[in-house]
Amino acid sequence: MIITPKDTTGLVTNNLGNESCKLGIKASGWAHLSTILRDSLYSDKILAPIREYSTNAMDAHVESGQPKRPILVKLPNSMLPVFSVRDYGFGMSEERIWQVFANYGESTKRNSNEQTGMLGIGSKSAFAYTDNFTIVNRHAGKKSIFMCHVAGSAEGDLVRVSSEPTMEEDGLEIQIPVSTNDISTWVSKAEAFFSHWEVVPIFEGNTVVIKKTDKLFEGADWYITEKVASTAQILMGNICYPVSHHQLKYPDKDRNYSYLFECGLVFKASIGDVDIAASREGLQYTAKTNSFFVERAKKIIGELTKLIQAEVDSCKSTFEKKKMSKRYNDYYSKYYRLSFISRNIVDKLGGSTYRLNDRWSVNDVTVTGVEVNCYQKGRRGHRKVRALNFGVNEIECGDEIRYISLKDTDKQYLNRIAALIERSSASNPVKKVYTFRVVDQTKFDTWKKTVEFDISLTSFDTLPVVKTSELYGSSASSSSRAYNYNPKASKKMFVLDRSVKANSNSDYFVPTLVNKNDKNVLYVTIDSWHIYYNNISYSPSDFVSLLSGLETTCKITIPKIVAVRKSSVSKLNNQFVSFEIYIKNLFSDKKHVESLKNIFIADRLTSVSAGSRYEGDGSMSYATFRSLFKNVDVNEIVDSEGLVVNLKKIICDSSNPCRMLRVFKQYVSDKEVDDYIVMVESLMTQFVKKYPLLCMFDEYQISRKNSSEFSKKLIEYVNFVDDREMLKVG
Repeated sequence: MIITPKDTTGLVTNNLGNESCKLGIKASGWAHLSTILRDSLYSDKILAPIREYSTNAMDAHVESGQPKRPILVKLPNSMLPVFSVRDYGFGMSEERIWQVFANYGESTKRNSNEQTGMLGIGSKSAFAYTDNFTIVNRHAGKKSIFMCHVAGSAEGDLVRVSSEPTMEEDGLEIQIPVSTNDISTWVSKAEAFFSHWEVVPIFEGNTVVIKKTDKLFEGADWYITEKVASTAQILMGNICYPVSHHQLKYPDKDRNYSYLFECGLVFKASIGDVDIAASREGLQYTAKTNSFFVERAKKIIGELTKLIQAEVDSCKSTFEKKKMSKRYNDYYSKYYRLSFISRNIVDKLGGSTYRLNDRWSVNDVTVTGVEVNCYQKGRRGHRKVRALNFGVNEIECGDEIRYISLKDTDKQYLNRIAALIERSSASNPVKKVYTFRVVDQTKFDTWKKTVEFDISLTSFDTLPVVKTSELYGSSASSSSRAYNYNPKASKKMFVLDRSVKANSNSDYFVPTLVNKNDKNVLYVTIDSWHIYYNNISYSPSDFVSLLSGLETTCKITIPKIVAVRKSSVSKLNNQFVSFEIYIKNLFSDKKHVESLKNIFIADRLTSVSAGSRYEGDGSMSYATFRSLFKNVDVNEIVDSEGLVVNLKKIICDSSNPCRMLRVFKQYVSDKEVDDYIVMVESLMTQFVKKYPLLCMFDEYQISRKNSSEFSKKLIEYVNFVDDREMLKVG
């Protein structure tokens, strides 16, 4: 490797006749300096000789015109604890052996960038680990063995042990004795070091597995690894050096350079493109090195942008575009680290999900015409695959998700769906499964056209039949199955017990006989101990909460509810009224619709605030307004504009939000709710502008203060502002 010459421009020779001398090293100091060079230069005492002698061997192959021929590396084992590297180059003349191995700084590679070496230090790197090593030289039909050691002197000695004729192929071999305690370390470090080599050596003595680096993106002179790495690397002459980008000087205010160096990037460089440290364990951050990385990084950012854009342009369907959006925007995705480049490209794709309904509501089958369920592993307990109990309001798109179509005749499908997730592999990962059961084909087709739904669904019939015991094992032996048997499993009709303190879903259902003449009874359908309303599955606890919220809101008492299995609904013969019809009749009364609307308004109000902290006017949340007006007597306030009175009435008379009632959103006009919220926001904004000092308090601070004392101060402040305005008007 050619050494970059120092810039001596501007140096002037002293011709004034002053005394001077050349700087150098005294003989008495050489022993100390040689100790530093062999013992203190390298921080990794094992990797240093592996790296130095292996690259020297590869240099010998380059010099002899056989760069594609692998070198021979013998790894230590318990029978022969010796590490050796053998090349098949020209070998060395004895004169060259004495020059290279007996002198520090002696190198024959400083006039070429075809070879890695240049410093004349690596040939003695074995001294970093041991006190002696052996050199076996085969050259011109002669085999010579030399011993290099530091046993006799601080400087070290090179001794020729033997010399004899040989028919062996020319080349040089270095042998290093290894402590038996370090054998595994030598093997693991060799395995990691040679993983970057294009021409992998031939290994003997021990087993190593050179794994091919998986690449996320690749260019002609760079690649990004699939494995996340926070430090960039540069591969030069078979050696991978870490890059400390904090020492580089790249353009100010451009964070893309910093992000690029932290995304697992590996530069591929020719020998001599950057300056390296004397130990060859790192780089020298000279102007040459800095210029290389800045120019190359700029080029890579441009190439990455084109590669990602090409991926996006290759997406032919809406589904492929949404998967692409998911790939780059999911925090846990291996592509997320490239979001600093992909964001401006991928964000134009329109998100990674298909909406089934508005932002908050679950799927409304009466609109979409399809029943959608989502299956994934539970987060607690035995982590078995199960359906989401709270319904689905959107369909995620991703490479690790499967989409299955079901028919009404499909039964016991959980096992076959669970097998997709439980038996997923690295080559075929599955973390989530969506199932689609069409209820109304016309509405489903209309919804698909509206949202551009073009996922190709897999038929349930194509999934292999799987038993639960094959996935999770048998939970009980044949002799003890009666102990686990649920006696309710054979019953077809139950009464929904809303007062029970349940440990499981089945506890809510009491097997009973119902009087057929009792007309004041409603019925719901159940399947797997889940209640269905409008073809949406609810856990019994959620459904009971829904009923309680409905009774409180509309001030009604819901009749007794009978739960009937889906297979037995046809046998009722219109004996009872379905819960769906009961709800439809209930909200035909405008009084109940108005009560429901107030709940939706209360829910929306919780997210309303007035003013802005960033505009300097201050801001107050709806919760803070409620705390302020809770104990205020409006009769003691001047309130010339009636602003406080109106807000007090709106806020203190508002209902408590019940988000479970979003199920009945179809009966409420969105426009009426939106108009009311706009009116409240307007009043709150006026209040903030008129009484800005109140923005200094938040809900937590107000709740900690003495209610009566704080109310008096609030009244005094409001009256002061109003009196001052009245004086101005007067």
